[in-house]
Amino acid sequence: MIQLDEKDWQMLKVLYAEKSITKAAPSLYLSQPALIYRMDQLEKEMDTQLFIRSSKGIHFTSAGERLVVFAEKMIREYADIKNRIVSQEGAVSGTLRLGSSSIFAHSQLPLLLKEFNQKYPAIEISLYTGLSHDVLKQMHKEEIAVAIIRGNHPWKEADLLLQNEPLCIVSAKALSLKDLPTIPGIQYLTDPTMQYQIDRWWQENFSIPPKILMHVDSAYTCRQLVMAGLGWAIMPALRLPENIENLFIQEIKNKNDQLYDRPTRLIYRNAAREIDAVDVFINFIENAFKAKPNA
Repeated sequence: MIQLDEKDWQMLKVLYAEKSITKAAPSLYLSQPALIYRMDQLEKEMDTQLFIRSSKGIHFTSAGERLVVFAEKMIREYADIKNRIVSQEGAVSGTLRLGSSSIFAHSQLPLLLKEFNQKYPAIEISLYTGLSHDVLKQMHKEEIAVAIIRGNHPWKEADLLLQNEPLCIVSAKALSLKDLPTIPGIQYLTDPTMQYQIDRWWQENFSIPPKILMHVDSAYTCRQLVMAGLGWAIMPALRLPENIENLFIQEIKNKNDQLYDRPTRLIYRNAAREIDAVDVFINFIENAFKAKPNA
């Protein structure tokens, strides 16, 4: 009988990601025969089939997929315990598992992480970026320990408001809001909470749908098309360049004359602050934005 250890958890994780013995073996610093032997031994230990091998690669059985989920959990817990032990020895080090909205990661995060890295060079940063609702999923799966997201997504634990920015009508030349339904618009792939805000504002002001002729996958592409005069778009201020001379911008408001805005928030589990790498990062971000608890 073999005893499962950290190497086994890592092997499962890499195999599941690569779906190939040929690709996984170098990543694990194993020869292919050694990897196959360990896979066979693991199936004997579990007393069930975990892998299905074919000419197209490796596939996992349902039992194998359950073991992968457990392996990923064990890897995270081991890293957290290791961080806590290091913290008790007085050194601020370990791994910071951070998630961030793509927009924030593009516009503000690089300089923040550069400063943080200079202050805490012994902390390794593992970063995941994506749409905010995808980052939130990673938080719920505990793949990351702290996240910076945008929009009003439900979160039951610690929640700090970092900043608010208005949503704006952006165009290459001045236009009247009442004419928007007749003017071609451009829409980009965004988070559902922001799309809800846009749809809500439109329904408050118009009885017909917008004339969206271009659908693109990124805010950057959308902005470039707007600057070329090919249509208008609704974008958060954070997506607009510092030099906005070539853009006509109007902030949008609701019927009560209140701005539609987009919050940026820092979220984390309270227990995560027991890890020094997480705790010092939270303090760093709080000081950078002078953040306050989100109501």
